[in-house]
Amino acid sequence: MQAAAYIADALIMSDDFNFVDAGVSEVLFFLSDERAPLSQEAVQALWSRLSTGP
Repeated sequence: MQAAAYIADALIMSDDFNFVDAGVSEVLFFLSDERAPLSQEAVQALWSRLSTGP
């Protein structure tokens, strides 16, 4: 999951990235937070959030 956090940080810091979708923005900021390890349930919740929207 370190790779996911690194990629999320890179996208957030990119000047060319446009946060059009609030769900995508929320997931990226959640992934970039490395304070706690991601559980399988958290990954499934993120996937569901992206699949269904708000």
